[in-house]
Amino acid sequence: MKHALVLCLILVGCGKSPEEKAREEAAADERARIAREGSSAPTPTEAAKPAPTEAPKPAGSAAPAEPTAEPTTPKEIDEARKKAMIAQKDADVIKYCGMSNLGDKTDPQVLLGCTLSACRTHDEAKAKEWSRPLGNAGTDKAFLDQARKVCIQFQVGI
Repeated sequence: MKHALVLCLILVGCGKSPEEKAREEAAADERARIAREGSSAPTPTEAAKPAPTEAPKPAGSAAPAEPTAEPTTPKEIDEARKKAMIAQKDADVIKYCGMSNLGDKTDPQVLLGCTLSACRTHDEAKAKEWSRPLGNAGTDKAFLDQARKVCIQFQVGI
């Protein structure tokens, strides 16, 4: 009987948190986009590797890098937010969450990601704003519980 109880506890504890699920979903979306479009931009794992040292290039042989344009459509903003979440760039996540029209009908995983980024940057006002729909009836309270657990670590109350 004890062994069965321990086995059940282990199986329950092996589940993934909503943040991990969101991160995996965003990574899968990014891999699918790269497979569709092809990209010369490094993946998050490639970006973590040190860049190989290259010999200096002669002046005039390389074109200046164009700055990336800010996303304007909701789809572009959503993709940019997902990339920022994967790269753990909380300031960018907050910027793109602010550009989005987040409300009661927004996906709870999006709200959770925005709330967690606000907590990590100690922005209590935005964390409260984005976590408010997580507590509404009809949404899974697990998202709100997860947000509270992480935010309390950064001394941000929601």
